[in-house]
Amino acid sequence: MVKRTQRSIRSIRTIINNVPSYISGEKSDRYGIGRVFWSTLANEFYSQLYESYEVRAAGGQDELGNSFAPLAKSTIASRPLKRGQSSLRADRESRDVLIMRVTDAIFKSLKPSKAGTNGYRKRKNQIYEQVGKTLKLGTTVKYAKFHNKTRPVIPENADEWASIATKRAFAAVAIHLSDNVI
Repeated sequence: MVKRTQRSIRSIRTIINNVPSYISGEKSDRYGIGRVFWSTLANEFYSQLYESYEVRAAGGQDELGNSFAPLAKSTIASRPLKRGQSSLRADRESRDVLIMRVTDAIFKSLKPSKAGTNGYRKRKNQIYEQVGKTLKLGTTVKYAKFHNKTRPVIPENADEWASIATKRAFAAVAIHLSDNVI
C-alpha cells in the first residue's frame, strides 16, 4: 500500500534533515519531534533504571553487573517485623529484607511515567529537566545523595542505558514522523 502525502519530497527532505535541530532546540519545532525524542529517552532510561533498582534492592545484580552493598545484620534486625514473622534474634538477622526500600520514596521516584507527543510527565520526586541538548534525570529525594557512596541510585556505568534509550528515542521519532508529519 502506498501512503499518499500532501507534502513535496523537498519539504519531507527538509524536515528529516532538520530532525537534529528540532531535537537540540536550535530550530523551532512545530512537529513535536523534540518532545517525542526527549520524553521517550527519559521514559526508556527510567524503565531500565527502575528495573535495575528493583533487582539490586532484592540483593541481585542487574544486567550491567551492578549491585547494592548488602545490609548489615544489625540493620536487618532493627527493621520492624511484618505480621507472622518470628521475633527470635536468629530469625530477625537471617530474614530477607529489601535494600533501600524502607519507605520506597526513591524507588517510586524512579518509576517511568508517560511519554509522547505532549512531553514527559514526571512523577513525584523525579527529575526531568530538558534544556537544548541536555537532559537531567534523577530523584529529588533528599537522602538519596547520602547513599551514593555505597549504594548509588544511578550507577557509574548507566551510559549503557542512555545509549539504549537514545536508540529507542530515535525510533519513536521515526514513528512519529511517519504517522503524524510525513
